[in-house]
Amino acid sequence: MKISIWGMGYVGIVTAACLTKLGHTVTGIETNNEKVAMLNNGKSPVNEPEVECIINQALSTNSFKVIPNYEDLDDDIDISFICVGTPLNINNEMSLEQVIKVTKQISQKINSSHKYHLVTLRSTVPPGTLRNIIAPILEKQTNSQYGKKYGLAFNPEFLRETTAVSDFLNPEYTIIGGIDTYASKRLDEVYKNLKGPKYLLTPEESELLKLTCNAFHALKVAFANEIGRFGENLSIDSTRVMEVFTKDKKLNISKAYLKPGFAFGGSCLPKDLKSLTAHANEIGLKLPLLEGTLTSNDLHIEHAISKIIASNPKHIGILGLGFKPNSDDVRESPSIQLVKKLAKYNIPISIYDPDINIDNMLGSNLDYLKAQIPNISSIICKDIDEILAESSTIVITQNRNEFAKISTPKIIINLVKPS
Repeated sequence: MKISIWGMGYVGIVTAACLTKLGHTVTGIETNNEKVAMLNNGKSPVNEPEVECIINQALSTNSFKVIPNYEDLDDDIDISFICVGTPLNINNEMSLEQVIKVTKQISQKINSSHKYHLVTLRSTVPPGTLRNIIAPILEKQTNSQYGKKYGLAFNPEFLRETTAVSDFLNPEYTIIGGIDTYASKRLDEVYKNLKGPKYLLTPEESELLKLTCNAFHALKVAFANEIGRFGENLSIDSTRVMEVFTKDKKLNISKAYLKPGFAFGGSCLPKDLKSLTAHANEIGLKLPLLEGTLTSNDLHIEHAISKIIASNPKHIGILGLGFKPNSDDVRESPSIQLVKKLAKYNIPISIYDPDINIDNMLGSNLDYLKAQIPNISSIICKDIDEILAESSTIVITQNRNEFAKISTPKIIINLVKPS
């Protein structure tokens, strides 16, 4: 395919070079004349292994060039990749000034061509940018909706400096965020020679995925550093601790727990996290990430309450009381906190959990339940049909097959995601 890359920064240069490796003919558009001269002479402005060699190979086969004026771009381009910068402004919001400017320029090329032109955004942007900002600009400038003269897609990059070429050519996955089926198909054709899975997402999902990956990477660094500070203050080898920590591929380094759902609870997670942060405070150490985890969990319960109240319920049915299915342990259960916080709204509540039988509960578990919900005996149901009949809003707090299969005209608020 004939591809144009708008912006010869780090991402643009690596993308351009690697696309020539995939057999495409690439033209870069760059306003910096010094960069233009360097690239056309086989020199890379960025210090990235293999890139310069690939550029020289592409120059020798006339499959790569860089131009300073977009007006000189051929009219028969198949795909344009927007790779310009999105720096933060004073409010820490991404500036889309360059993205918007380039989009308007691309629209001129679309107007002068009779070919379908796929506009692919590769710059990191806030979710909704492609559909809510780029699409309206192109529609106005071309007097045409996407799907006719042009298509739209978001295609995030996952390039690490010093390993960018390998990351591009040997990806864990490739994200195809077409705004419609044909746009996704065309973008998929660009990467047909790449190995690894390709995932078709919406543009918004693709935009959020890119931010999610980087946020998680930052989170991991901060987490390890907080454990490191805590261990150092106690003369514990935290490096060794984290080394063994990562050996657990079932829970620690895995997809376990990484699914949006309801808040965490149980006898271990809240207690141990509170104990760790309290100990840190005693020795004068601040661990804001770990402390914030508890705050975040509380806010997630408040978020659930806002969704429930927004349904204007006359009677609320809670499905699931224990902190997880197949257990009668209610200690620190988020469902308990949910019921307690809902009490202030004076809305009738009924609860069903097939694992909870008050007559059979003993010891601290029963004491905790009665202390948290004194009227538990009068609001818990033994039959799911009973709660479905009397409730106007059904709230699912546990991932159970029997809950997922419920069919009722009542409002259902599912706080968990299917496994």
